[in-house]
Parts: sequence; C-alpha cells; structure tokens
Amino acid sequence: MKNRIRATVVGLGLLAGMLAGAPAASAATCGDVLVVNTTLTSDLTCSGTALVIGAGGIALDLNGYTLTGDGTGSGVEQTGGFGGFTIRNGRIQNFEWGVNLNGTVGGATFATVEDLRIRNNADAGIRLEVVREVIVQRVRVSGNGTPANATGEGLDIIGGISNRVLDSVFFKNLQNGIRVNTAEETTIIGNTMRDNAVAGLDYADAADSLARGNRIVRNAVGVFFSNSSGHTAESNKIRANGTGVLVTNPPAGLSRLNGFTDNSIVRNNTGMVFEDPGTFDTSVVANRVNRNTGSGIVVIAGKVVIEDNRAARNGASGMELVGGTQEVNANTTVNNVDWGIFVGAGSATFGSGNFSDFNGTGNCNQPGLCFP
Repeated sequence: MKNRIRATVVGLGLLAGMLAGAPAASAATCGDVLVVNTTLTSDLTCSGTALVIGAGGIALDLNGYTLTGDGTGSGVEQTGGFGGFTIRNGRIQNFEWGVNLNGTVGGATFATVEDLRIRNNADAGIRLEVVREVIVQRVRVSGNGTPANATGEGLDIIGGISNRVLDSVFFKNLQNGIRVNTAEETTIIGNTMRDNAVAGLDYADAADSLARGNRIVRNAVGVFFSNSSGHTAESNKIRANGTGVLVTNPPAGLSRLNGFTDNSIVRNNTGMVFEDPGTFDTSVVANRVNRNTGSGIVVIAGKVVIEDNRAARNGASGMELVGGTQEVNANTTVNNVDWGIFVGAGSATFGSGNFSDFNGTGNCNQPGLCFP
C-alpha cells in the first residue's frame, strides 16, 4: 500500500511539473513582442507588424488562426538577433511581408518556419535576410507582390548561408517562386514552384547551392541563373515553362562551375539556354530534354560539357550549338524536327560517340561528332 501511495504522489508531482512547464495559450494582440511560447486563441487583424519574436528559443503557434494585415509591416517579424525559435501552423496574409526574418542586427540562426499558408503580401511571402541555418518547410506561399512593387517573391533569401527549403509550394507570385540572392549554400529539396510570373527558382549573385527533386512548372523561366556559380541542379522535373533552364548574360560577372544532372526538362518552349560568355566548367550530364517546342539544348556562348543526355522529339533541334566551346560526348538525339546536333560557325565543338538518327533536317552537320 505504501508503495502504491508513493507512486501516486510521484506521478501527480511529475504531472504538475509538466503542466507548470507547458506554455499557456496567449491572447496575443497586434504589435506584441513575444518572449515566451505563445499559442494564438483567435484571428488577428492588424495595421503594421502583427507579432514580433523578442526572444530566442521560443515557439509561436498560430494554432490554425489567421494574421491579416493592411499591406504594411510584417505578419511575424524578427530583427533582434534571436535564434532557435519556431513559427508554425496558421495563415498569414495581406502584409508587406508575411514572415520577415532579418539577421542584419545580430543574426537569426537555427529558426524554423513551418506548416504555414502565406498569401497576398505586397512584397514577399517570406523574407530571409542575412540569416543562417533557417529551415522553411511545408509552407504554401502564393499571390505575393503588387504591380507597384519591383519584387513579389514567394520566398526571398537575401544573403546568409546554409538555409534549407523543404517540401513546400510556391505559386502564382508576381516575380519568382524562390529567389536566392547573394546567398550561399542554400538547399532546396522536394518543393513545387509553379505559375510564377518570372522564374520558379532564381539564382542571382548566389553560390554553392543544391536544388534536388523539385517540380518546376509553368513559370516564365524554370530555373534562372545570373552571375551565380557552384550550384547543383539534379533530379528536378522542369516542365512547361517558357525556358526550362536559362543561364543569362549579366551586365557583369559570370556563372561557372554549375552542374545539371538527371533532370527531366520537357515541354518547355526551349529546354536549356546558355548565353553567358563567362560560363565555363559547367556540366550538363544525363538529362532528358524532350518534347520542347523549340530546341532542347541551346549554347550561344560559354564553355559547356554536354554528356550522356537524351534530346528527343523537340520542335527544332535536339542540340543547337551556335557559339562558345562545347565538349559533346555520348548523347542521344533522335526524332527532332530539325537537326539532331547542329553546330554553328561560331561554335568550337568537339567530341564523339553521339548517337543521332531519325531527325527531320539532318542528324549532325559536323563530321565525326555523331553516328550513324
């Protein structure tokens, strides 16, 4: 009996301790600076910034409720250099920024933004500026930007390092689904970027990132590179965009050391376009570049290694190499409307072992490059 009484007392003591440590639901109001775990109990409609993260290591649980703004401020903001916090589980709409984490004052690290629906903000759905090791996961971000703004990003990553974007959807934003701008080592895995007015994924002055297993559909450009180097794009489905992959010629700088491997690049207007003369040491390996309205792979300038790709049933040529220097080996180009591989007079192209057949205009216009 004594043991049973003792066990009961201990059990009640543990339960009391757990209840004492559990955060109570907070009736937060507009403009609150949060310094403890907070769970909303109702929707909030605010002018300016709704809620501010004011301490590290806390959790803000929207609890399924909605933050609504008037086009100004942020739904949730952190500018004080705190880290280790979580923002989760609700809707944020009609602010300037839905979630705004700015690390220029001390940095925000190891934060998590998850399970949110963020829409119709005037600038960006989520803005991460000079933060590191922030995880954005399982969010749906749509309809951000206004014609008066020059931005309109679903997710805008400005500076910072080692941030991750996982299992999320970015759609119908006025500019880009995800913009990686001057940031390094960004990991983008398992996301969908669709129906954005400019690009699904935009790398601008960025470096050393990974995009894997994403679905990038019906954007003006699928994946856009400007003065961005060291990126790996692999196993993505890049479909029905204006241009599937575009490495553009910026006013200054160059894009180099990028790798494109095992991507499915299909039914775009043009599959892949390389037009930056500064592009070098870039590899295009084992991709399927099929059924694009125009040509599959177009190189206008730069130095690109093209190996073991399949370019089939494109509306123009499988490969159109009109400038720059290319090493072209072991590719298959079949059933394209124009050439299998067309090499222009301005291109220094070499290679061997390419199979090209059943193309409308011809298989290869450079002797020794292709068989049969």
